[in-house]
Amino acid sequence: MTEHDYLKDMLGSAKDMETRAALLVNALLLPRRVISICDKRGSVVGVFCLDNGRWVLCGETLVREARDILKNIGFEDMWTPGFEREVRRKIVEKTFREIPEPYPPLTPEQEKLADEIEEAMCLGLMGYRHYSDETHDKVVEKIFSTYAPKIYRAFSSWVGDRWKLLLEIIGYIMYPDYEFHKAIMLVGSENSGKPLFMRLLIDLVEPRNMASIGFEELADSGSSAAAGLYGKLANIYPSLPRHPHISEERFKALLGENALCTYREHGDLFCFMNRAKLIYGAEEFPEPLGDAKAFWKRWIVVEFPNEFPADPDIYEKTFTKKEIKIVVKQSIPMFMRALRRGSFSI
Repeated sequence: MTEHDYLKDMLGSAKDMETRAALLVNALLLPRRVISICDKRGSVVGVFCLDNGRWVLCGETLVREARDILKNIGFEDMWTPGFEREVRRKIVEKTFREIPEPYPPLTPEQEKLADEIEEAMCLGLMGYRHYSDETHDKVVEKIFSTYAPKIYRAFSSWVGDRWKLLLEIIGYIMYPDYEFHKAIMLVGSENSGKPLFMRLLIDLVEPRNMASIGFEELADSGSSAAAGLYGKLANIYPSLPRHPHISEERFKALLGENALCTYREHGDLFCFMNRAKLIYGAEEFPEPLGDAKAFWKRWIVVEFPNEFPADPDIYEKTFTKKEIKIVVKQSIPMFMRALRRGSFSI
């Protein structure tokens, strides 16, 4: 069986346009060295191929060759304007090289908190390094319960011993990279504590550093919604669809494993490495369409199983500025331990 015969079989069994475009582009790029260069705003400057020791523009050549491949294997009818658009996006997505973007300046209050977090990170890297996991947890719990007792009691009443995971999630959001390539799913009713935890995350990140985009919009590779993740720390959204569907390639890109390429509203292709953590609420566990195993392995799921009486003032009474600072500082060593361990406290 030739490479093109194998590709023909794979394209014939692919269920959606994004997967077919990815398979075609993989075959196209296999024998080549290709780099897509973007400016600091993520706009594509050009696609370059290494040819006899020189980098030459080759974007249009690759697109023509992709169309020729389809023609040679009898799939010429597959080439539509929408499919060509997807092929162009995949070529850049798979060959993208990032230019780091500076972070926005901090306010004086944020600078002070950043200094405190840096001290906590030193504690996480040095002071707790030689502790066993059990001793580490006891030290953090002692500090947490003593200096932020109301939030400690809230976390414990919501999720029991998994309060440690809530701290790790807070540290994960503050960390400006995607080490674990996991999205966060918070499952519970409106009176379970889940909405309060989501509100806490929003207050910690601040609206200017976050997006709020629905899962279906991000899953749609033809939508420009993903551009809203650029330069953000988190994407926090209150609900998931009952039957979510997303391709594995798209999910990887959203979780920072690959370049995320999308089109701006005016049509320019826009690529970046996403660092915004995806955090979604859900009333109940969703039933994903497609490959359920591939879907679930990319989530950290936190269930809020308990119900509490409604109290419109509970957030203000519990989450004071003083206690929130303690929570942030304790979340750093908890997340640093998760980094060293290579996993969350599931």
